[in-house]
Parts: sequence; structure tokens; C-alpha cells
Amino acid sequence: MLQALFEGRRELFQGLAAHDQWDWSVRRPVVHLSFGGGLYTEPGGLHDNLLAQLQLHEFASDITLSAVAGPDRFAELLIKLHYKSGRRVVVLVDEYDKPVTENLDEPDLARANRDYLRALYANIKECDAHIRFSFLTGVSKFSKVSL
Repeated sequence: MLQALFEGRRELFQGLAAHDQWDWSVRRPVVHLSFGGGLYTEPGGLHDNLLAQLQLHEFASDITLSAVAGPDRFAELLIKLHYKSGRRVVVLVDEYDKPVTENLDEPDLARANRDYLRALYANIKECDAHIRFSFLTGVSKFSKVSL
């Protein structure tokens, strides 16, 4: 729903309160990452999943990313989308904690995934000037996962 709002997909909100209260003339680029799917029980699984998702955004936006590390590619995508569109980006993350919570019985992998995600999510703060809105969902309290 948030993605559709920020992308200006007015027709989806016909008959709803948002239809008459939203500024449909402003469309923003949306980076939607979902960690609900993917294989995170193997080393490198989180990295591979993130790169695949970023590659789809890169292709859809006709942007070329040069950074190698996933978190760096994410930051580069946010910056380039902002400059290309002239509008600050919306970041939506579903299941932000699944790569960690899925591996609670494998502490080393859970820690590695937590550290990787910490580097990824740090870019949301670092790229604040390029972000209009961010929304993360998951099952655990953000502070409890130490991200």
C-alpha cells in the first residue's frame, strides 16, 4: 500500500480516504526490499539475496551500480535514484530481521547476518538526505536484534 501511494497509483485508492487526501502529483522512487523469502541458512545467502533484489531495482530504474558490497550498492542506489528522479527516495523493508531470527539455532550465522544487516541499515541513516520516508517491518523489536 505504501509503495502504491508513493508511486502515485491513484486508481488503487478509489473510494478510500487516501484518494482525496494524497498529493498524487508527486511520485517518488521506491526501493522495496523483502527478506521474507530467500535462503539465509547458508553463509552468503543474505548477500546473494540482497544483490538480486538490488539488481532488479537497478534494471527497472535504468541505473548502473558500481559498488561491490551489498550495503554499498544499496547506498549507491539511493543516491543515484534521488539524483535521477530529482525526488528523495522511499525505502520499504519487509521482514527486516528474518535473516537473523531464522538462524537463532546457528549463532555464528545469526551474528554474521546481523552484522551484514547492520551495515545495510546504517545506510538508511547515512543517506538521510536522499530519503523521504523509510518503513521497516519485522517480528522482533529493532533494539532487541541489535541492528
